[in-house]
Amino acid sequence: MKRITIGLVLTIISLYASAQWKTMDIGPYGEIAIPVGLFARDFKAGFGGGVTADILLIKKWAATASVGYMELKGQITSGFSGRYLVPDLGTIPIRGG
Repeated sequence: MKRITIGLVLTIISLYASAQWKTMDIGPYGEIAIPVGLFARDFKAGFGGGVTADILLIKKWAATASVGYMELKGQITSGFSGRYLVPDLGTIPIRGG
């Protein structure tokens, strides 16, 4: 239920925030994560989405920021104690620049 609520909130925010001004752009994004190395042993591909904003500060300077939600699905793997199911991993990526 928590994942569905977060997904709905991000979708609603991105729909209302998709307006574009002369000095600011806001919009949704989607992303896919493909685990590699030892991480791929425990997790399948991940999917997520969020909202990004680009703000013009002065003529040739701008700032960008984004926030979203991503979830990687756990899978059955083997370890010292036998086979076990790795739980799903949810992350909230926050970026700025």
